Amino acid sequence: MQKYISILRGINVGGKRKILMKDLKEVYQNLEFLDVQTYIQSGNVIFESDNLDKREISNKIEKAIFDTYNFEVPVIIRTKEELLNIQSSNPFVKNEDEKKNNLDNLTFLEEIPTTQNLEKAKEKKQKKLNQKLQIDLKL
Repeated sequence: MQKYISILRGINVGGKRKILMKDLKEVYQNLEFLDVQTYIQSGNVIFESDNLDKREISNKIEKAIFDTYNFEVPVIIRTKEELLNIQSSNPFVKNEDEKKNNLDNLTFLEEIPTTQNLEKAKEKKQKKLNQKLQIDLKL
């Protein structure tokens, strides 16, 4: 059994594409995912599944949401291990003191960004690592 975190993009923003978390939890339970937990109104859901194919899981959730709510929602799936690795490999933290005071803003990407899209963001200090983009926005 694998523990996953799903990140639903663009729901509950500005009163549009609203999904109550209790209803979202029910969608996941109807898909036979286990130990389903939602996090505030974020669209983040923690659950367990026997399925090891993240793309298949994502497609299954996207279809169930479309069938239920009649709008498309991109779903990004990460494992617990992937999130722990991301947390421990922050390229902008150089020591333990910085870890305590660093406020991260992490955005997950479904695909590795194109060179063209990275060029659009070149004015920011950035590091591309697999399918995540961490940007240092020190003010």
